[in-house]
Amino acid sequence: MKRTLHITASQAVRLKDRTSGVTLFKPSGVRYSYPHIDLSSKMVTAIVTFENETVMTVKVDVKNDRVHVEGNVDGLEEISLDKESFLNMFKHQANYFIENNISSEEEWKERLRN
Repeated sequence: MKRTLHITASQAVRLKDRTSGVTLFKPSGVRYSYPHIDLSSKMVTAIVTFENETVMTVKVDVKNDRVHVEGNVDGLEEISLDKESFLNMFKHQANYFIENNISSEEEWKERLRN
């Protein structure tokens, strides 16, 4: 049986058995959050964790179009996004937060629910 790994938007691993058509969703253990959103300085911090350990911290300076990265996601590409994909997602999300005056991750989640 041949199996392939794919990542979904909800950070779940999709294991698909090509011979039987069965799909199994399994948490990858990779999570990301936005613990700090500063609207006045236009700075957003994003953190990637794997099995409850911080593996990468990204600070996006929207005002000056700069990104500062500490750590990496090396070795997680098979079950999650690669570094470039995470950075693109964080830059896009930081711009969205600033443009829409979203000052916390909780506020963002609340807006998504409505």
